[in-house]
Amino acid sequence: MPTVNGVQVLVSPPEGYVVDFNKPQRQSVEASYVVIGVGIVISTFFMLQRLYVKRVLRNKLGVDDLLLVFAWIGSVAIQGLIVYTFHEVIMGVHVWEIPLGKFEKFAMEIGGYVTSIVYTVPTTLAKIVILLFYREIDNPVAWYMWSVNSMMFIVAGSGIAILLSSIFPCQPFAKSYDITLANIGSCINRPAMYQATAGLGVATDVLIFIIPIPMVIGLRMSASKKIGLIAMFGIGSATVITSMVRLALLISSLDDIDQTWGGGPVTLWICVEANLLTICASLPTIRHFFKAVAPQFIPSGSFGSRKTVSKTPSTNHELRTFGAGSVRNRAYYSRFDATDIGTDTIVNVQGLPPQPKAEKEQDRLDGDKESDKNSGQDDHGSGKGIVQTRTTHVYYEYL
Repeated sequence: MPTVNGVQVLVSPPEGYVVDFNKPQRQSVEASYVVIGVGIVISTFFMLQRLYVKRVLRNKLGVDDLLLVFAWIGSVAIQGLIVYTFHEVIMGVHVWEIPLGKFEKFAMEIGGYVTSIVYTVPTTLAKIVILLFYREIDNPVAWYMWSVNSMMFIVAGSGIAILLSSIFPCQPFAKSYDITLANIGSCINRPAMYQATAGLGVATDVLIFIIPIPMVIGLRMSASKKIGLIAMFGIGSATVITSMVRLALLISSLDDIDQTWGGGPVTLWICVEANLLTICASLPTIRHFFKAVAPQFIPSGSFGSRKTVSKTPSTNHELRTFGAGSVRNRAYYSRFDATDIGTDTIVNVQGLPPQPKAEKEQDRLDGDKESDKNSGQDDHGSGKGIVQTRTTHVYYEYL
């Protein structure tokens, strides 16, 4: 092993480079801390609001929610490992400015071996959660469900294959993480596997984004509502961009012997992607969350313009389609949509304001008089006998 200033290193520095083990050159450190801190806070909020909607508002937690929790745990774990590598002055540092003992510890404990295993978990599970949401959309077109099921099989199958390849890349097994066994046994081409993993991630992200677009375009809804839904799916396309950027950086860094330096930007984009996947998987419930918790934050034109199907002036009852009003009045009673996309029609009934007890009693007496008057009239025709006008008042009281 080469020695620099009396310290063993894995690789000799370039000619003329002044090595400083106390203050080495670094990159992507501050940016990674910001991305990780902000990203975890935002992704955690999105996950918790989804669980709130599913558990508190709907009382219906499912397997997809459990998978999302595991995906979030994996996302936090991978970012925690990345923070550790930056804190220990390993990631984002030239390999010739890392003492060999520190580099071996990094490689054996939390280096590329462990991070490659942990990274597979959140990315695979988050994509499966998104596809499970696609399955909840009632679409009679055969190709749609076939595409979703096929995509789920590809994501799950490739995730398992990558996970096993990351756990058992070498023979003997210890060679997978012990760099001192370089001359013993054999390993698969791990750089090629990392590149293939990133490339497959880009492909699956693109397909997951494309699948629902034809279905949304074909739905019978207003153009503004379609734009809102496509925009929601479009947020998910951000993961496509992050995957492409990470793939490009990964290809260039794996061909360089100074991988700890090139790994700084790569790990930065890994954190961006991990948080975005959790956010995208939690997006379908965000509108219901704000409608229940903070309806004032939803603009009046959200997800479609107001459409009144029927309105009775005397009672102010309304039949509305989904998206008719974004600010929920407490006098409205409605059910949640059959799916989070909400393509079915719901009915909102608006009650009258609370009525004093004296007025209630007077209405009862007036009703009795009207009943006695009608009963005393002689019915001389079948037309009169079947015609009756009845007014129903619905009162509510705030609890």
